[in-house]
Parts: sequence; structure tokens; C-alpha cells
Amino acid sequence: MSLNCSHDAWNGDFFVFRTWRRKLAAAAMLPPLDLMEGFYTALAPYNHGSAPTLSSVADKETAERLAILEPCLPIQWECLKPDVLHELLYIDCYHGVVPAERCAALADRLEVVALKMPETDDTNRGRNWRQKTRTFAAGLRRAADAGEALAFS
Repeated sequence: MSLNCSHDAWNGDFFVFRTWRRKLAAAAMLPPLDLMEGFYTALAPYNHGSAPTLSSVADKETAERLAILEPCLPIQWECLKPDVLHELLYIDCYHGVVPAERCAALADRLEVVALKMPETDDTNRGRNWRQKTRTFAAGLRRAADAGEALAFS
């Protein structure tokens, strides 16, 4: 599945984008996306063939620890405000937009987080997460300079 953003912010695989957002959240010291509203799946041991749950991919000890947190999950995005990154992490990647008036602030935030992003991918697929972050920030800057929203399609 392909994901494209206006202003050349992102053109590529949706699954790589999803991984990039998880790495962004980690580098920004935010909660793991799998625990956030819109990403969280119940901790049931088996969910009848739908998307994997945290407990189905975690070892038994980790799953037991996560079960303690379950009454508090998912973490609501409101907790992250005013961090502008929540807009990028939670956005609908197929039809969403970053409003023009938020593009510059998000670009600023990404440039700071980029310094904490790994330059190489741990799976040796040649992904430079820091460069992808800078490329996305540059696309946001182009959108802001043009007074346009950055659109996902």
C-alpha cells in the first residue's frame, strides 16, 4: 500500500510510514503508539483472527504487566496537547490534512526530534529515519510557505 503526501513530504509505503511514526513517538519520548487512542487493541489473549493485540505479540510476563494497565487504556491524545506531534501521529493517513497554520510548528518540532532519530534502520533495509524526518519537515515548510495544508492521499 502506498501513501503520498503533498509537497513531497512523503511518497512511499504506508507500512514504512507507520514504522516511522512509531520511531517518532519513541524519539520524542511519547507513549508507544500501540497504547494510544486509535491504535490500541484490547489485551485479550486471542481476538478471533483480527489485528494482533499487544498480548498476542508480547511475551507472557510483558502481557501480564500490560494487563495491569488495561483499565487506563487507551491513552487519550488530549494528554499530549499542546505537543504538535500528536497531529501527525494521530492523523488519518489516507484522507487527512495538516492545516496550513500548523505546518510550520510541526516542521519545527520534527527538526528537533530528527536529531534523536536513528540514521540507519535496525533491520538493514537502508532506511535513514533521520533523513525521512527531515524530508517530511521540509515538505511541511513548503506547505507553510505556500499557505497550503499538507494533504495525505
